[in-house]
Amino acid sequence: GLAGKPASAKELEPEERPLILSVDDDEVNQEVVQSALQDFCDIEVAMCGQEALAYLDAQEQKKASGQQARFPDLVLLDIQMPGMTGFEVCERIRRVFEIHTKMPIIMVSARTPQDATAIEGYHSGTTDFLSKPFNCSVLKHKVSVALKMKQEVRLGVSIAVLSQEAIAKVRESDLRASEELSALKQEMLLLKGDMQSEKMRRDVEVANLKSQLERERRLIAEMEQLKNQLERESRRSEGDMQSEKMRRDLERDCSQIAEMEQLKSQLERELRRNEELQFVNLELNNLKKANMQRPLSTCSTPLAGRPPRMEVSSTVPSCNASENSILASDSMMHHKQVAHHLQVTMMGLSRDFIGCKAALQATRSRLEVMNRLAVGCQDLLALPASLPFSPSVDASLGGHEEEQEAQHHLRSQLMSYQSTVAIVSTHLDMMQRIAEIPA
Repeated sequence: GLAGKPASAKELEPEERPLILSVDDDEVNQEVVQSALQDFCDIEVAMCGQEALAYLDAQEQKKASGQQARFPDLVLLDIQMPGMTGFEVCERIRRVFEIHTKMPIIMVSARTPQDATAIEGYHSGTTDFLSKPFNCSVLKHKVSVALKMKQEVRLGVSIAVLSQEAIAKVRESDLRASEELSALKQEMLLLKGDMQSEKMRRDVEVANLKSQLERERRLIAEMEQLKNQLERESRRSEGDMQSEKMRRDLERDCSQIAEMEQLKSQLERELRRNEELQFVNLELNNLKKANMQRPLSTCSTPLAGRPPRMEVSSTVPSCNASENSILASDSMMHHKQVAHHLQVTMMGLSRDFIGCKAALQATRSRLEVMNRLAVGCQDLLALPASLPFSPSVDASLGGHEEEQEAQHHLRSQLMSYQSTVAIVSTHLDMMQRIAEIPA
């Protein structure tokens, strides 16, 4: 109902001029009140209690319908009135309109005893009591004090209403804050779950990255091993190629040495034949000189160094002229045969000498080639001196059995090549001495 609704702060704001409801059935008293209070108050006159209650009902209805309602700020209530007494009107006002208006009520009465009347008025709900006839100054003072009290009451009510509104707003804010806090908690829980899932996902990614990094490291290690293996294979292939090249060079040198041996033996044969030819020429000249100096009748001395079949006796017995002529003819025949044989031998020696000269020229050219080859061999022989043959060096270079075997093979080939070069150097010295023979 209307009695259950609290008054708002706007409704409790005071007007510029307070409104006083004067309830009295005496017109003279009404005029006195108006003349005393009209300077600072608005006066609403009611001639009985029913009229005052009707005024208050009308204001209540206006308020309920949304119109502008004006409740009195103070009620001057006479006790002795027809119909309803002032005590009944006061009780009705306090019971029905008190929750909205909080209006002070001053009872005015001429009843005696005044003290008992005032006490009954206080019991019915009055604020103050004024006896008739009253002084206008006292009326003004009491009305001013009551209005101030009403203002203070209205201010307290306003404060209470504002407090209630503030409390309601605070509660509403707390409710919204609690709802927002619960929503934030839910969001935090969701964010926590998202963060945990994100952390798990990142942990999985980190684990995958670590495994991928480990695989890449293993691949790099394998690539390094393959690289080292390829380098070893490359060095081994280079060593094999060098060994093959050295083997071919050694075979070529051996073939050249064999050819030089053949040339050496051929030259030795030619030298022996040349010495033999010179000896034959010397003997022939000696025979010619002996034939020119001795007569035919004398016996010839045998030629030193002649073949056994052409040899004559070293002692010649005494003979006659016919025997001397026979001996002379035999000696001439023998000298002719020897001369023919020497001529044939000289022709063969001349051809052999021409071939020997050509062979010597080829030998000189080959000797230059062999000298250059010897210089290259000496450069290659410097390699074992710079790389000593020791297991520690081999282990530091390769560390594998295949590399060690390849190094042993290469070093054995170098040693055999070194011995071959020594033999070649010896033959070169010999060929040099042979080539120094004048043409």
